[in-house]
Amino acid sequence: MIEGIGLQVSGDPAAWLSDYANQSAERLIELLLTEAVAAWASERFFTHSERETAFTIRLYAFCERLIIADGRQALAHQRYPQMQVYYDMPQPSLAMLDGLEDPDMTPRPDMTICIGRTMLRVEAKRLKDDTVLPKAYVVSGMDRYIQGRYGGDGRPGIMLGYVLKGKRDGIIARINNAVSTELGRPRSEHLGQRKRLNDHTVRYTSKHAPDLVLRHYHLRIPAPMTPP
Repeated sequence: MIEGIGLQVSGDPAAWLSDYANQSAERLIELLLTEAVAAWASERFFTHSERETAFTIRLYAFCERLIIADGRQALAHQRYPQMQVYYDMPQPSLAMLDGLEDPDMTPRPDMTICIGRTMLRVEAKRLKDDTVLPKAYVVSGMDRYIQGRYGGDGRPGIMLGYVLKGKRDGIIARINNAVSTELGRPRSEHLGQRKRLNDHTVRYTSKHAPDLVLRHYHLRIPAPMTPP
């Protein structure tokens, strides 16, 4: 099948297929997230409050709507086949399942997005150009991937940053400073490779030893609407 479509596979086929599946899943998830942000923006980012969970549940809701609407299309026209999104889904380790670790310590990523058997975890944090939130983004967000708490299987991790106030460059500088000072990681693991995806979303990338890649989607949410 692979040879029939003109692809050349070298090295371990299982590893190659795993990498290809992860990359394909990542592209689809980026499309889903950017479309969900655009739909949310059309409602002026209406949300119950400015808490992190209130933002994430709204983004999750728009992802769900897109996947449900896509599922009504003919299979040949579907963009999100076999995709599911979960909110606040526990991720017990094998040791927990075997009774060797405390299940009360089960990691709970803010969202989990699955395409077939490929699963990517999403952690979200609020951001401002101050000293508190960028540090929390690193210590209570990025480090969960770096320490293997959200899996260390070579799959990319996804960070969401809800940018409420301040310039992006200042926020990124504070995040990178925390990566070095709080985690003791080298400059090579700072956020870089900025790419603007739409009017509200910018993607950054950070790479961490030995083989972790984090995609950072920072969403500008100016003065979100809340209930009266």
